[in-house]
Amino acid sequence: MRIAHEIEKLGDHCKDISEIALNMINSKTSFSESAVNEINQAFEHIETITSEMRKAFDDGDVEAARNVIMLEEQFDERERFLRERHIERLNKGECKPTAAINFIELIHYIERITDNCKNVAQAVIDDLSHKLFSDREQKMLAAGKTL
Repeated sequence: MRIAHEIEKLGDHCKDISEIALNMINSKTSFSESAVNEINQAFEHIETITSEMRKAFDDGDVEAARNVIMLEEQFDERERFLRERHIERLNKGECKPTAAINFIELIHYIERITDNCKNVAQAVIDDLSHKLFSDREQKMLAAGKTL
């Protein structure tokens, strides 16, 4: 159930991103070339993290799940950098204020997608851990006792 909720939220964020794109098309709003490059890199990150998440989920691949968690942490740092860069572009007049809001929202939704992927990966790890250890062993491990 936990994984289904995360996948549903991921889909909601994808819908939000598509609505931003449609609004930008309808209002003829565009990003600067450097902003487009940064957004494209962020989408490449999403492709990588969702691919790893699927591998973790479909195959029960703990290494892929750990990779998802690492990639999510990397994007948290990247998000801060992208926001700062966009503010710099805005202050220099390279980007229009109308595009700024869209950029910040896109980055936010991309970050939320990485969060959802991390939550799925963590659920996979938790599920596999539960299968590997009995309830008694899990309680002992949680209490810091050795088996």
